Amino acid sequence: MPPAAMRLQNTMPFFSSSIIATTMLPIARPIIMTLGIFSFQWRWNDYIWPLLVLNDPKKYTFQVAIRSLVGAENINWTILIAASVISILPLLLVFLAFQRWILDSNLDSGLK
Repeated sequence: MPPAAMRLQNTMPFFSSSIIATTMLPIARPIIMTLGIFSFQWRWNDYIWPLLVLNDPKKYTFQVAIRSLVGAENINWTILIAASVISILPLLLVFLAFQRWILDSNLDSGLK
């Protein structure tokens, strides 16, 4: 039976692409955005795995490089704090870019 006839007789499969695209995806978009931000944050702040795997200081991630600024006898606090602030900037920019969709989900959740 062609899809147009199935739509007329209401025998269309439940999980068709049009139902997912028009109904489920807009509802799930804030959740997908939040999971994307959490995934980015988790990978950006990953410390243990790069510390174990990487041997070359040229290939260190930003967090491992920040740790290498701390010496055995002295700590240059100004560089350490400046590097920590710089490491927060990508996370802040990702959150600000997707903030609208996350906050819209809170406003839309109690409407229906």
